[in-house]
Amino acid sequence: MEKYIMKNQNILGKSAQVIFILLCVIPIILSACPADKSDYGETEIIKFNVNKGSHENGNFTITPEFAEEGSIVILKPQANEGNEFSNWTFFPQNVPTSNIGNGRWIFVMPSANLTVSAVFSAIVINNDNKNGIKTITVKGGLGRSPGKSTGTDVYDGTRSITVTVTLTEGQITNVVIGHPVEHPVFAGNNPFRTNANNLAAAIVNTGNADAVFTPSGNYTGAVRTAWNNHELVIRNAVKTAVSEIRAGNVNRVLAGGGSRLTPWTADGEPISGEVSVTGSGFMRSGGMASDSNLPTDLTADVVLTDGLITAVTFSGDETLCNWGGAATMTQRLLNIWPIGIRLSNNYHDIDAISGATITYNAIRDLIEMAISKLTNEY
Repeated sequence: MEKYIMKNQNILGKSAQVIFILLCVIPIILSACPADKSDYGETEIIKFNVNKGSHENGNFTITPEFAEEGSIVILKPQANEGNEFSNWTFFPQNVPTSNIGNGRWIFVMPSANLTVSAVFSAIVINNDNKNGIKTITVKGGLGRSPGKSTGTDVYDGTRSITVTVTLTEGQITNVVIGHPVEHPVFAGNNPFRTNANNLAAAIVNTGNADAVFTPSGNYTGAVRTAWNNHELVIRNAVKTAVSEIRAGNVNRVLAGGGSRLTPWTADGEPISGEVSVTGSGFMRSGGMASDSNLPTDLTADVVLTDGLITAVTFSGDETLCNWGGAATMTQRLLNIWPIGIRLSNNYHDIDAISGATITYNAIRDLIEMAISKLTNEY
C-alpha cells in the first residue's frame, strides 16, 4: 500500500516538474509569437447586419444585407399603388443617405448592426387650386368615315374638338368650344356649332357642367343621336378640365416655332411627343367645312422631338377633296405639305407651301390642334 503510495508520490513529483518547466517555457514562447493574424499576412473581416425594419404601404430591398464598415449599401424602395416613398429611418443610430437616381439610395455602413425602415405616405392630390385655364382635346365633333357619301354620315362624331375652361376663384367663368368643324347645311338653320356655343354659355351661367340645356331645332334620328353624343362629350370635357385645374395641371405657355432654329416650347421646355388628331379634309375660312364640297375626315399624326416637328403623316379618303383633282390633292398631302411643315416647323405658313389651296385651312387647323394637345395634356 505504501509502495503504491510512494509510487504515486514519485509520479506526482515528476508531473510537478513537467508543469514547472512548462510554466517557465510557455511565456518565453508566447513572447516570441506574432501578436495577431495580421502579422501572418491575414486580416480578420468583420461584417455587420443590415436588417429590414417596417415598410408599411410599400417594400424595399437591401444590397448587401451584410456589410463591412465603410462599404456602400444600396436601398431601393417600391411604394404600393396610391403611395409614394417618403424617407428612411435607422436604428440604433441615424445614418445619412444619398439619392443616386433610378429609385435607389445609398449609405455608408457604420461599425454597428443596423435596422433600416422605409416610410411611405399616401399621394396627396392638390385640389385647392381655384384659378387657371385648361384645354382638353376629345373626339366627338362631327365627321364621317372615308368613302361615305350620304349627308347624315357627317354625324359619326369622329372628329377632334377642343374644350377650354377658365376657372376663377373656383367658379367656371368661360367655356370655349374650339375646332367645331361641321358642314352647316346638314343641320339646316341649327348647326351643332351654334348649339355647342349655347351649351357652353349655359354651363358658364350656372357654373355647372350639368346645366340644363335644350338645343334649338328639331333634331331627330341620327342627327339627334349625334347631338346627344356631342353634348355629352363637351360636358365631360368641362368636368375633366375643372378637375385638372384644381389639381394644378393648368395649360402651359406655348412659345417658339416658325423656324428649325426656334423649337416649340411649353413653359420654356422643348416639347417632345406624338399625337393624332382628326378634322375635316376641306375647310373654308372661319373654321367651317366647305358648303360646296362634302368633306371626309382628315387625320394628322404629328411627332415633335426636342421642339421640332420631325414627322407629319396625313391619312384620309382619296376623294378627300376634288379641288385640283383627287390625285393631285393626295400627292400634296402625302409628299409636299409634310415636308414643308417639317422644314418650316410651324403651321402658320402652310398657305405658302407649294400647291396649297383652300385645303390648307384644314391642315393648319390640325397641326395647331396637335401642338396644343402636346402642350396642354401632359
